[in-house]
Amino acid sequence: MEDMRGEGGKYGNLANVIIPRPGPNGEPVPGLGKVFLEYADTEGSTKARQGLHGRKFGENQVVAVFYPEIKFAQGEYDG
Repeated sequence: MEDMRGEGGKYGNLANVIIPRPGPNGEPVPGLGKVFLEYADTEGSTKARQGLHGRKFGENQVVAVFYPEIKFAQGEYDG
């Protein structure tokens, strides 16, 4: 999580970082394999989307998109 906080913080003021993890028995949860970055303003989120999209982290290529604020606020990470 600190890696993502540090990398995401390069683009603006991060308000929140959510990285869904498997349940206690290893069961999948909505949003597993995704990282959700919440910025204090749209300028930071726009810079992050432009700067992170297409980059590689380990073996994974980033697909950076805007996520519906209402779903994020409700903890719905299935999108």
